[in-house]
This record gives sequence, structure tokens and C-alpha cells, in this order.
Amino acid sequence: MSYYRKLHSSIWNEQQFSDLSDDGKLVFFFLLTHPHMTALGAMRATLPGIACELNWPVDRLEMALSEKALCDQVVWDQAKPLVWLRNFLKDNLPESPNVVKSWEGALAYLPDSVLKEQLMAETTALVLGLSEGFREALPTQFQAYVHSVQPLIGASESSPCQKACPKPSSKPSDKALSKTSLNTNTKYLMPNNKEVIPKAKEVIPKTKEETEEIVLLANSEEKKEIGEINNIVAPTRQKTARPPDAEVVEVFRCWQRTLGHPQAQLDAKRRKIIRRALSSGYNFAQLSEAIKGCSQTPHNMGENEQGQRYDGLHIIFRDADQIDRFIHNAHSPPRLQNAADRLLATNLAATQRWLASQPEEQVCS
Repeated sequence: MSYYRKLHSSIWNEQQFSDLSDDGKLVFFFLLTHPHMTALGAMRATLPGIACELNWPVDRLEMALSEKALCDQVVWDQAKPLVWLRNFLKDNLPESPNVVKSWEGALAYLPDSVLKEQLMAETTALVLGLSEGFREALPTQFQAYVHSVQPLIGASESSPCQKACPKPSSKPSDKALSKTSLNTNTKYLMPNNKEVIPKAKEVIPKTKEETEEIVLLANSEEKKEIGEINNIVAPTRQKTARPPDAEVVEVFRCWQRTLGHPQAQLDAKRRKIIRRALSSGYNFAQLSEAIKGCSQTPHNMGENEQGQRYDGLHIIFRDADQIDRFIHNAHSPPRLQNAADRLLATNLAATQRWLASQPEEQVCS
């Protein structure tokens, strides 16, 4: 995930941004700073889900997104849970080639769709306008678009107005759309909010030479498409087995800050524990909630007979049940037992021990 976002303060001086309603401004900042927003500027979400988080009816959210400044910036898929801020990367350019490499993991969080193909094409065009080190770091999933898009030169020189209401860039190439054209019923929204249904092109050869050329071209495209599918599937499996080191470090730092262990070191054992938790399907936000839940659990914070804190990573991320329990505690912290509660628990335990020591006939009588 992307945890830090850039936004120019002069956005408040721009007329187009000022023309937005209060709802429009809130939606823009809400999406920009959403904890599930990936480093690619897209996240897995639906409009009803976003409206629920804002405690709004869906029609209120749709009305805010219909404003021109947001209409050009926010794109969502009607068929798949995917929302994309088109100019996110232009305002948050990668600071190093390692950031570009991390996009491989971010891409795995997004559902496959036509809109995702458009995102990959425009992202590739942006990276081609950067230096050679960034281009070489481009993950394999994006390589298919290198020869089919035009580089976006000077992407970092966008005006402050573009940060609030960017101009729509070029449509994805036919080649980018062809990979998803097998499902011709897929619908998605372009920046003008119009539905687009990609249609396969029908080519009728006129001569034998043209027929042979088309067959060779089709075979070549089919092999390339299979290779691209393998490139998409393989890194996803690799992501499950070994999450990026940057995400592991962020989880560790969250644990340090929340539970007060500033001097703790990220050794091989702790790194392995965090990787295992991430690989089991939990994301950074969920693991952060589990850490917070541990900090709100009195027993783990030392309110026990031993007076000992149990807040190590090996305890919080022991297994899925433990992580789920602490996530629940983050939202519904357990109540600290008072003297009456402890006395009641002691009496119940003594009663159970007495019953266990008595003959069954005597207990029944």
C-alpha cells in the first residue's frame, strides 16, 4: 500500500477545485488518503462500499462524483470493484526504481478488468517518460505496453490545477484492450462516465498471402497473450509467498509505535513472523488493527496475575484466529475486570473444582 501522499497547497487557489461542493472536496481527499489506496493510485472498492464508509446514501456519492473536476479524475468500474485516481502517479511520482518494482505487489490487490488494463497502459506511459533506471525497474506485467504507448514526457511538471482536476489522458491502445476482449460484455466507465463495450475487430482476408500473414500474426499474439497471463499469475503467487520488504518494515514500525518498543530491532525472526501474516492474506491495515487491538486488551498489557505484558509479534500474529481476535478487540475493546469480577471468577473456578471432586451419585442427588 501507499501510506504517504503528496498534494500541493496551492490547490486551494485553483478555480476548478474551489468550484467543487463540500461533498466533492471531501470525496477527493477521502479517496486520496484512503488506507487501502495502493501505490498505483487505485484500490479495490465499490461505490456502495465507499458511501457506507462515509455514512452517505449512494446517490449522494454519485452526485459528488458527477462534478466535472472529479469526473475527470475519479474513474470506477461498474462490473468489478475497482476505483482509480487517474492522476495519482503524476502527483506522486516514484522516488526510486525500487518503488516502481513494488508496483508488482500493488497490482495483485486489484481485480482484473478492462479498467485495470487502462491503468497499466497509462502507468507504463508515465514511466517511459522517466530515466532509464525507472524504466528498467518496470515489473513484467507492464512490459506488454512498452511498445504500444507513447511516453508522457514532463509528467512531474503538472500544474497545481491538475492535482484537483486533471485532464483526461489518451485512451488505452487497441492492443491493451484486446487482451480482455474475450469477454465482450464487460462494461467500464471512461472519464466522461460513458459506458464502453470493447468489440473484437473482424478481418476478412482477400488473398492467400493476406490469410497466411493474419494466421502468423494471430499465432504470435496468442503466444504473447499466454506469456502475459503467466507473467500476471506468477508474480501474484510470489507476492503471497514473499511480501515486499517495505510492507514488512511498515508493519514493524507500527508495532514499535503502538506498543512502545522504540529500541526493538527487526531481526530475521520478527521479519519471518510479519511475512507469514502478510502472506496468509492480511494486508497492512488489518495487521495494524490487530496491533491496536492488542494494545487495548488489558490481559496482554499486563493486567494479569503475573503482571507480565504479552505484546510480542509472535503472540499477535500467532495464527489467523489470534489476528482476528485482536482485530475485533480494536473495535470492541474487552472490559477490564474489577474486584467483583475477579471474585466471581474465583468462586466459579472453586465451584467447578469441588463438583469435579465429588462422586457423580452425590452430585446428582
